[in-house]
Amino acid sequence: IISVVLLILLVIASAVIISNIVIPFVKERLKKTSCFNLLHKLEITSNPKYTCYNFSSKNLSIQIHRGDDEDLIIGFWLVVTNSTGSKSYKIINNSQTSGITMYDGSSTLELPEKNEERAYIITSIGEPPKGISIYPITKEQECADIAHTINTIPAC
Repeated sequence: IISVVLLILLVIASAVIISNIVIPFVKERLKKTSCFNLLHKLEITSNPKYTCYNFSSKNLSIQIHRGDDEDLIIGFWLVVTNSTGSKSYKIINNSQTSGITMYDGSSTLELPEKNEERAYIITSIGEPPKGISIYPITKEQECADIAHTINTIPAC
């Protein structure tokens, strides 16, 4: 009888230990899955009217398309790279970020709704960009590993 009780306690103890290890591991992996599900849900469009560099004003216009992401995206990072380095801009709905405005000139930034586009202007970036990347931000995390990047930016 004692050996049966000890075996039952051993099974219960091992189940508790395994659940304390496995449950956090699975939760962490599920968070990463939410980023993977956003692949191609936030993209820089290649429309030359809205995604282009203006040599006279040294401004960069960027149009962002948002797919159907089930309201997971709460914002995004825009990273503009040129020959001297890169500059990042955090875009959160109804916020203001230095150096970036909406295409219509409004300083209050808006996210595109599902299956819509919004255009932004990054002011005075200096030299023409070599590339632009966009990284989604969710409620749980910033998804830097699933960027959409373009490396050809036409002149306006």
